Amino acid sequence: MRLFGLLFLMAPALLCGQAETLAAPEAFLALEQADSCVQSEDYKAARALYLEALPYFITQDAHREQSYIYLWLSETSYYARDLDQAMKEALYSRLLAESCLNPDTLPFYCTILQNLGVFHSARSDFDGQMRYYLQSLEAALQYHGKNSARAADAYLSVGAAYGRRGRWNECIAFTENSLQIARDVNYREGIGSALLNLSYSYAEQEDFEKAIQLQIQALSVTTSLEERARGLNNLGVHYIDIGEYDEALGNLHRALHLRRALYLPSDGDVFSTLLNISRAHSENGRLDSASYYLEQAIQGLLQQGNDADQSLLQIAYNYKGKLLLEGGLPEAAEQAIRQALAVRGNWRGVNSSTFMLMGEVLLALGRYDQALQAAQEGLEWAAPGFEAEGSMENPPWERLESIAQARGLLKLKGDILRESGLASGEPTLLKASLATFEQGDSLVMWLRRSFRSRLSRDQMAANANELYAGALRTLYHLYQQTGDTAYFDQALAFSEKNKALSVLENLNSLYARSFSGVPDDVVEAERRLLEEIEFYSNLAKLNRGYESDSLVAAWENLAFEKRRQQDSLLSRVEVQYPHYYQMKHGFQLAGVRPLQEELLAQGETLLEYFWDEDAVFVFLLSGKQRQFFRLPALRLADKTGNLCRLAIEQGPEFYERSFELYQLLFQPLEPYIKGEKLAIVPDDILAYLPFEMLLTEPVPAESLPHARRPYLLKKYSIRNLFSANAALQAQYNQAAVSVSGELLALAPSFDGDASGLANLPGARDELDILEEGYQGLFLQDTTASEANFRKYCRRYGIYHIATHTRIDQSLPAATHLLLEAGGGQDGKLHVFELYNLRLDAELAVLSACNTGIGKIRVGEGSASLAHAFAYAGCSDLVMSLWPVQDRTTPVLIKRYYDNMAEGMDRCEALRQAKLHCLEYDELFAHPYYWSGFIYVGSREELFLKKRTGLTLWPLLLLLGLIAAGLTIVLIRRGNS
Repeated sequence: MRLFGLLFLMAPALLCGQAETLAAPEAFLALEQADSCVQSEDYKAARALYLEALPYFITQDAHREQSYIYLWLSETSYYARDLDQAMKEALYSRLLAESCLNPDTLPFYCTILQNLGVFHSARSDFDGQMRYYLQSLEAALQYHGKNSARAADAYLSVGAAYGRRGRWNECIAFTENSLQIARDVNYREGIGSALLNLSYSYAEQEDFEKAIQLQIQALSVTTSLEERARGLNNLGVHYIDIGEYDEALGNLHRALHLRRALYLPSDGDVFSTLLNISRAHSENGRLDSASYYLEQAIQGLLQQGNDADQSLLQIAYNYKGKLLLEGGLPEAAEQAIRQALAVRGNWRGVNSSTFMLMGEVLLALGRYDQALQAAQEGLEWAAPGFEAEGSMENPPWERLESIAQARGLLKLKGDILRESGLASGEPTLLKASLATFEQGDSLVMWLRRSFRSRLSRDQMAANANELYAGALRTLYHLYQQTGDTAYFDQALAFSEKNKALSVLENLNSLYARSFSGVPDDVVEAERRLLEEIEFYSNLAKLNRGYESDSLVAAWENLAFEKRRQQDSLLSRVEVQYPHYYQMKHGFQLAGVRPLQEELLAQGETLLEYFWDEDAVFVFLLSGKQRQFFRLPALRLADKTGNLCRLAIEQGPEFYERSFELYQLLFQPLEPYIKGEKLAIVPDDILAYLPFEMLLTEPVPAESLPHARRPYLLKKYSIRNLFSANAALQAQYNQAAVSVSGELLALAPSFDGDASGLANLPGARDELDILEEGYQGLFLQDTTASEANFRKYCRRYGIYHIATHTRIDQSLPAATHLLLEAGGGQDGKLHVFELYNLRLDAELAVLSACNTGIGKIRVGEGSASLAHAFAYAGCSDLVMSLWPVQDRTTPVLIKRYYDNMAEGMDRCEALRQAKLHCLEYDELFAHPYYWSGFIYVGSREELFLKKRTGLTLWPLLLLLGLIAAGLTIVLIRRGNS
């Protein structure tokens, strides 16, 4: 009786004044019709029918049917946005169910608990959400078994609850359980939902490549239009995160069209997509378009009055504040952020973003104390349970929920503390700033090591660029104030973490294979999977819009399946070959001393550049000194690009602009450079600049012949490096490789070729010259095939490839060298294919146009063919930065190889070849002809096997003459 009394007291208000009780057949019919309305998502009609059927089951004291009806009444209330009523109905449904728990009740009991979790989540009561989701999982496992759709849903819900807390490892673990169960029982809807949630989870950890592949896979299996709209929306957001804005907007507009067809114009999902479209335009620099879509969302939300989704309105005001701040209006931005704070609820991620934006605004206004308070509040929202005892305290990075927000907040706080310290002259604030940046660095490096995808690690490096730039600003001031070289060392390490880390990681991986005892078949299996993943992924990207959607989807499915196999293989490797796994993934940056003693040659100076908005940091390191500079560099990208264009055009302004860049980038450093050997690590756009063509004095355009102009080439022997650590690791790797000394040279023919590319007679001349003097395999015309390169690349120590290049800036991985087709290959040696080869050669001479050119990836460098060769293990390269001159290149190339054969190191040999072009032929002395080729790599000498002795026909002639002479002598003796 107590239970019934409780049930009566708990019954929702809708029980009062029920309509006339239906007879049994009509009641069951109404119930059946209501269920049908739910299936068609007509919740208003469903509610009316459930209420019509309910009185009969009350009179029959049928708790099971009453519980079932209240379950679905709670859903109709939820979709009608009456959360209080939905909660009451769900609680009453639970009490009814628990009054008669038996097999015929249990099928929907776990759904009741799951709904209660959803409703608590909507109230921002995430503890209640987790409590009910765990109860739902327990009920599903107990009464339905693990291999059931109910269990799949329950695991999915618990995973979502962990995700809400930022506990992404637990979220992924529960969601993968859900996915596996859904696959086992062929629960298609469950598969789609699990893939969607996994995609979101990996995106939150900034593993965007995996997130995108999971999202695409989810879209291929989902049958629900709502889920499809959600998937397209999320996919668009992921593409924003990796900077592919056209792809992002295409998916977002498809999502918007679908959501407007499914929902009312006032639905929150419509506004959510509008906000994402605004964000895509904003991050692509289209502020007017961003404002247009943002105002649509804000006005639509405001028209709803008290019924508006306050979290969406808060997000909208956040976006507005960000746009105003980017537009140089911090005062107006502050007002927008205060509007966001006025409507804030309990959503941690949104509140954290609001306080972060407020901190950025207040920092721009110079109100440092208030800015610091805002940043600290943002950190407290981002790290549940963190309550700082003072403004200097940072949360443990492991407790920070959102990676992007955590990194942004730590970077913001570090900036505020530095600027406050500089304004007040308080050195402790600078040290506190450094401690904050160190916390951000720990987070970034931990995440990077957890990623298995190269592209995701590269994106992580790009996202961390601003964090490291802020750290360098702090360290520069600490170094200037104290002269402590420890600050130089730490700053150089931060710079190196933003330079070609993927090259270093793969070189480290290649080194690990040689010394860890992992079987060759395991390594080969991993390589083949990576190759297939790259192949099918890029096939889908290259052919989207050209091939049928079904074929592109099939390629994407194959790439997804290969990724699953790769994850499984790597998990097995981690357990069975832990030493190899640790060596492969646990690289350490070298300290300054190994760089001085092992990387730099005698008398050599390292110059490492780090571009930071309107300034450039430069690290100068030699055997005996460390210097840390910050050089003003307004419009550096424009000036560098303009100089390279003038070099190609041989324009009269070239000389003035060359000297201008010398003054900007090099002249302040010269007093500290003692020798004539330089190792330069460029950054960003500087990877396109041949430093050798900079003029050390102003020279009028027509005043002197080129041989007498003071180019840096005449003063210094310059080698470029992708990074100091990658170069050092490459030295270790080369020491373990046997020396061949023979060339693998290729020069395909383009005579009558359907590609429309010009023939390259100079390329053939290069091979003829090299074949005459050196040993190796020289492949021309049809034998210069991609298949032959793959077949012979592991047998030869030097590659020489003279051909055309096709650069794809929109899809850098599709950039390729053109070789002959055949042997199962298409003749296009792509960047993505090179990434998965193992190239142990000591040197590659890429005598083709633009082999050093590629899309600049912040934190990694140019996504060029040269970068791909280095990644694959061939780290010493001659590459070109612009279209090379076919007539003059053979002269330069011959000199280069002859100089190396005479004992010059690989860098000096190229320098002397360029000096020959500069000093001995005024017609081809302009920097256009010689400075486009640059050398990246070590200063080691190169062993070249020269052709020795006479060729066959002179030898036969000599033997014939000797035989004839002997015959004459013998005849004369016989006659005598």
